[in-house]
Amino acid sequence: MSRYSFRQDWRLLLVVAALAVSLPAASQEPATAKPEVLDSKVLFEKLSNFGHCPLYSISFDDAKPAGTAETTKQIEEIGKLLSENSNLKIRIGVHTDNDGNAKTLLDLTKRRAAALRDVLIKAQKINTAQFTIEGYGDTKPQADNGSDEGRARNRRIELIKIF
Repeated sequence: MSRYSFRQDWRLLLVVAALAVSLPAASQEPATAKPEVLDSKVLFEKLSNFGHCPLYSISFDDAKPAGTAETTKQIEEIGKLLSENSNLKIRIGVHTDNDGNAKTLLDLTKRRAAALRDVLIKAQKINTAQFTIEGYGDTKPQADNGSDEGRARNRRIELIKIF
């Protein structure tokens, strides 16, 4: 029978703490109410700490960013993030749920990514060298598409830090 060692418990606690830090924050989950708009400082912190940041506050009218206050504000915050951090390079990935034909969904997310690019260049005056865009369709789900909540979580924009 081995002796109890606080040191072994301490190591386990460190591993559990490290895993907890690497899990997505609750604020990254889509809410049933209005999705949270993340300001440029929070975006930078999440990109610095985790290398990516999912956003649920940007909505679309087909392939164009919707004119909602949340969408406009979130795009402004992405523009501010890139303006304030000229050395930062990111990929803007557009994802959707699996409601439709896979090829059509892929095309839709590519058009949405291009529309975001255009808004960032024209309205926010962001240098195209700071970001790339990608439409992923329904190929990278974060949740089960079998429920409304899961589909909502899969409809997202993801900022990914390019190292």
